[in-house]
Amino acid sequence: MLKKFFSSSAPQVVALDRRDADALEELLYADTLGNLYAIEHYDIYGLPPASASGARLTGNKLPAQYRGFVGIYEDGILLSALLLGSNTVPIWLPDDDRMRSHAEVFAHLIYRSRGSIESLFGPSECVLPIWEHLRKRLASPFSVRTIQPLLYLPPETNLFSLYSASLPELPGYLPSLQSVPESPGGYVRCTVLSDYDDVLPAAAAMFHEEVGIEPIARYGSNYRNRVRSMVSEGKNVIVTNDLGAVVFKADLGISHLDAAQIQGVWVHPDYRGLGLAAPFLAAACELFRERYPHLSLYVNNYNDRALSLYQRTGWEDIGQYSTIILTR
Repeated sequence: MLKKFFSSSAPQVVALDRRDADALEELLYADTLGNLYAIEHYDIYGLPPASASGARLTGNKLPAQYRGFVGIYEDGILLSALLLGSNTVPIWLPDDDRMRSHAEVFAHLIYRSRGSIESLFGPSECVLPIWEHLRKRLASPFSVRTIQPLLYLPPETNLFSLYSASLPELPGYLPSLQSVPESPGGYVRCTVLSDYDDVLPAAAAMFHEEVGIEPIARYGSNYRNRVRSMVSEGKNVIVTNDLGAVVFKADLGISHLDAAQIQGVWVHPDYRGLGLAAPFLAAACELFRERYPHLSLYVNNYNDRALSLYQRTGWEDIGQYSTIILTR
């Protein structure tokens, strides 16, 4: 028999439905940039309707494979919330002595669903208390990244001098960059569907470098369709060379109203170390800011090169994420 995970006096977790919309939104929007992943999910899927009887799914009555928002109420107030899914994201935990017991309840839900949850990520102050309960009960995770600075690019940051300066001269053996008249810097552009075949290998290479997983082999058509959708919607900003190969890319990962999170920043290995990353990123951000003036991203604290790049392009530290990749 499995050791009892939490006591009978533990707080009760409930599946949230439309009756909880106002309470959930209060937690979500208390930290828009930190909760952007969960907010976008809420924008797209919302909450399910209440059951005809009004009864709620609670505690161990929640199916092991339940997917959606769950929360913990005390005295009629929603104090904690979690988005359960293949990527599980804690939204809020109380910052008092109730944090430990709430984190333990959420850890139990994740443990029950461990075979179908690939990662746990989000603001460190929520992720790490949950992980503290999980880590002794799970097999060794694939990757634990406890410190990931959450960065913000203020809308007033002037990037013009970075992307308008002449680019360094390329070595003669490298193909020249394609010109994009009237774009920032004259070389960045948003993708169109015809870019898919060129963007896919760049996206897969970046994913493998960052996560350590070969995404096409692991996720197959799901990954290809995800990339195709982003490309067709113009959610990638790219620089290409005269042969059509992607030299640089940055992705509009998630968004809500006027805020977006940048993901997948990547420079082709042949073009690294040439002083191109800062002007490319600055130009890409200028394009993104036409739609989303409030940009954020998060980065591993051990990635000194990336941290230096973001510092040079005006990003400011506003918080911290943590990511636990549970399965390979």
